Amino acid sequence: MRTSREPSSPAWLVALGAAVAAPYCAYSNFVLNHFYHYGAVLLDTGLLADLAWRKPWWLPMAPLFGGQSFYAFHVSPLLSLLSAVSRIVPLGMPQWFAAFTGAAHALAAAAAFLALRYGVGLRGAGGTAIAVALSILFAFNGLALAQVRYPHFEILIASAMMLFFVAWRLGWMRRALAALALCLICREDAGFHVAAFLLTVVALDWRRGVARPDQRRTLALAALAAGYSCAALAAGHLAFPHASSFVRVYLGSPPLAGLTPSVVAGRVLIILYGRSYLVLPAAVAAVWAVLRRNPYVFAGYLACAPWAMVNLLAQSELAARLDSYYGFPFMAAAFWPLVGASMGGEATAGSRRATVTGFALMTLASFTALGLQHNPSRIPLWSGLTRPVPAAEQRRVDAAVDAVLADRSRLGRLVVSNGIAALHPPAFSLAETTPVAGVATYDTAIDMSDGFNSGAVRAAAARSGLGRVYRIAGTSLRIETNRDLRSLPALGPQLTAASSP
Repeated sequence: MRTSREPSSPAWLVALGAAVAAPYCAYSNFVLNHFYHYGAVLLDTGLLADLAWRKPWWLPMAPLFGGQSFYAFHVSPLLSLLSAVSRIVPLGMPQWFAAFTGAAHALAAAAAFLALRYGVGLRGAGGTAIAVALSILFAFNGLALAQVRYPHFEILIASAMMLFFVAWRLGWMRRALAALALCLICREDAGFHVAAFLLTVVALDWRRGVARPDQRRTLALAALAAGYSCAALAAGHLAFPHASSFVRVYLGSPPLAGLTPSVVAGRVLIILYGRSYLVLPAAVAAVWAVLRRNPYVFAGYLACAPWAMVNLLAQSELAARLDSYYGFPFMAAAFWPLVGASMGGEATAGSRRATVTGFALMTLASFTALGLQHNPSRIPLWSGLTRPVPAAEQRRVDAAVDAVLADRSRLGRLVVSNGIAALHPPAFSLAETTPVAGVATYDTAIDMSDGFNSGAVRAAAARSGLGRVYRIAGTSLRIETNRDLRSLPALGPQLTAASSP
C-alpha cells in the first residue's frame, strides 16, 4: 500500500456513501428495535444511552447506578462529547444512541472501502462495485453482529482504529491523526490496542531486516497512543483511587481468584467452538500469510494476542469467552490484512486478486456460530436489522412511559422490566427494576415483549396475584396490576383492553 493522494473527487464520495448507508440504517434500526420493541438491557445499554444524552461533562450516572461519575469506571471523553452535542440535535435519547451506533458501525464499512479502493487499488466501475459490496459485507461480519446484540460504544474504537491504519499506511497524516484522536477518546485503553498493532509491524520489520522510511513516525505514533492511555489510566486512578474496572472485570480480588487449568481450558474450548466467527477468520489469515509468505497479513492477530490472554484469565465470564463487545480489537485484526497484504512486496494484479479473495473468505468465515452469541434481549438478527420501528410506535412507547411516571403514585408498589427502565433510567430506583424472589407485594408490573428480565417481572406479577392485564396499542408494553387503571388521567386513555392474565 503506497502513499496515495487524499481522495477529493465527488465520485468517491458517492461510492463511499453507498458503502456506509446500509450498515448505518440497519444498525441504527437494530438499536431502535432494542429500545422500543424488544426491550433494552438497562445495564449497560440504558446506562450508556443515558450518559450520551444531555448530561454534564463529568457524566453522573442515574441514581439506580449509584449516581457517581462514569469516569470512575472508564475515562471516556467520547461520551462527554456525545452528551454535549446531543443538546443541539432534535433527537430523544434512544434515537441519539441509535444514530451513534449506526455511525460507529458504518465507519467500519468506510475504512474497508478506503482500503480496498485506495490501498488495494480497486478502481473503475467494476472495482468500485466490488469494493462497495465487500465493505458492506465486512460491516456485517460476525464480530460486528456480536457487538450490536449488546450495544456498546467500543465498536467505535475498532472502527476508528481501522480508519487510522488506512490513513497511516496511505500517508494521509492529517486524517490519520484525526482518526487516532477519535479512537483514543473512546476509552482509556484504546491507545494500547493501537500501539500493539504498530509495534507488531515494527517487530516484524526488525525480524525481517526491513527498513521502512516511515518507521520513526510509526514509533512516534505508537508512543503517542500508548502514552495517552497511560496518562488516562493514571488520571482515572488519581481521581477515583478506589474504583477500577480492570480489577472488577479482569484481575479480581484476590487476583485471579478461582482460576484453574481446567477452567482456562474450558474457556479455550468455548472460544474455539462458540466464537468461530472470530477463530475461523484468524485461521484463514494464517493460511493466507503462509501461502503468500507474508507474515504482515497475520500481524493484526499477533497484536491481539495479549488482549486474548488478558480476557482468557478474566473474572468476568463474558470477557473470558470473548463474548459480546469484548472481542472488539479482533474486528480490527479481521480488517488488518487489507493493510498488511501490501507490506510484503510490490502490488501486482495477482496480489490484488489474492487480497480481495483472502479478505472475502475471512469475512465469509465470520458468519458462523451466530446463534451462540450473547443476546440478552433475544432479538432475532434479521428482524432486528430490517424490521422498521415506525415513528408512531416510538412516540406511543415514549408517551406510555411518560404516563407511567405521571401516574406513578397511583400504581402502588411498582416493578418494571429493563426495557421500560432503559427508556428513562433516572426515573426509576434499583428496587423497581430488580424483582425480588419471594416478595409478593407488587401492585403493578410492567414489561416489554420478551426482552431481558421480562420473565422475572412476569413471575413477580404472578407471585403477587395481579389479576388485570392491560396493553397499549401499537407497542409491546404489557401491564399487570391489581387495580383498575382506566381511570388514571395520563395512563388510562392509552390502555386498549383489560383481561385476566
